[in-house]
Amino acid sequence: MVIDPHNGVNPANSNIGNTRNKTASSSASGGIEGGTHNAANGLEKQGQEQVSLSQEAKLLNRLEEKIATAPDIDNDRVAAIKLALENGTYEVNAERIAERILEQDEFLG
Repeated sequence: MVIDPHNGVNPANSNIGNTRNKTASSSASGGIEGGTHNAANGLEKQGQEQVSLSQEAKLLNRLEEKIATAPDIDNDRVAAIKLALENGTYEVNAERIAERILEQDEFLG
């Protein structure tokens, strides 16, 4: 599952015609919009709203970064399973598989 921090909206391509959207976009991008600073175009003086991320959003962002840098395949685990299969020592724990399926069902349900 991929988490899109922009919720499908590309701030660089969105229509930001009114000052409220410009302020939100400027705050989210560190105060710089189109090469000009927020104070330079007078938006701060107009008493516009500021955007801040919740702790949950910050946590999701950190998790997304970790997932992006994690390898797709755990090569050590794959090697261990291959070796167990070759040796005939690989055991399937049906009870554990059933528990995991039920956990997923509860999580998704």
